[in-house]
Amino acid sequence: MEPNVQSRGIAVIAHRTDVPRGPGIPGSPDHLIRPGIGAGGVRIGMTEGQTLRVLGAPDARDEHDGVVTITWAGIAVRSIAGPGGRVTEVLVTDRGIRTADGIGVGSTVAEVKATVRNPECEPGRIIRLADTALPGDRVTTFRLGRGRTVTAIEVGRILG
Repeated sequence: MEPNVQSRGIAVIAHRTDVPRGPGIPGSPDHLIRPGIGAGGVRIGMTEGQTLRVLGAPDARDEHDGVVTITWAGIAVRSIAGPGGRVTEVLVTDRGIRTADGIGVGSTVAEVKATVRNPECEPGRIIRLADTALPGDRVTTFRLGRGRTVTAIEVGRILG
């Protein structure tokens, strides 16, 4: 991040009961961001092996303080380290991976707000679709850069 640049974001929260359940994603990326579910073919809760079957060989893998971060061009996946570790966050910077409404990296804050139902604003930082963000809830955050455009999208589960 550049010095003196405030990080801003828009978050979309889907409570656990709102998250669709179903079979895993087939073996190829689908180029969609699914708020509260996943992105680029990876779903929150997948294993590292399942993630590798979807995205292929990574560019890098790092394990630090109990968190595994695996990266590819335009997408990073974080999970809990160790046996049974599951994906807790998918970070997208690839302009080609978008929501079904066409929102992604490069979208303006106005475009994001136009697609978010009933947003609740926190001063200068976050717009939410739910009243709370509790451990286990799934959150989708649209990070905004200096030009008030989306620079990254995070789909994750709140740990706690």
